[in-house]
Amino acid sequence: MRSATFLLIAFTMVSQVTCANMSTGPSPAGPLTVSALAPASGPIGTEVVITGSNFSTARNHVKFGVGYITNLASPDGTTVRFVVPQTLNVCPPDSTDPCPTIVPRVLSGSYPVAVMAGGETSNSLTFTVTDR
Repeated sequence: MRSATFLLIAFTMVSQVTCANMSTGPSPAGPLTVSALAPASGPIGTEVVITGSNFSTARNHVKFGVGYITNLASPDGTTVRFVVPQTLNVCPPDSTDPCPTIVPRVLSGSYPVAVMAGGETSNSLTFTVTDR
């Protein structure tokens, strides 16, 4: 029974390492930086432009609160656009692990927003979701 427990732990560790090391696009040329959100507030459905530096031309992911908005392009490496979603996908980008079946709704309030690319994560700025 002990060896079965050991194998389960070893499998879990390999799975976590694999997930953490999965590529989320090419490595950035320098540190990912988010400098502005425009607008900085709005209701669900608002298109937000993130301005910053060293974004990937493809395969950027936005960390929005506890969720992710995945596979966004940045044609110039300095802007990424996303739409404030109704629900959040809590599965990390490129994860091969099973994801929880919960789907949190986006409610009014403040959410940290960061950009992920090439295994790096930027600083975050706050987006405020309003009722309307």
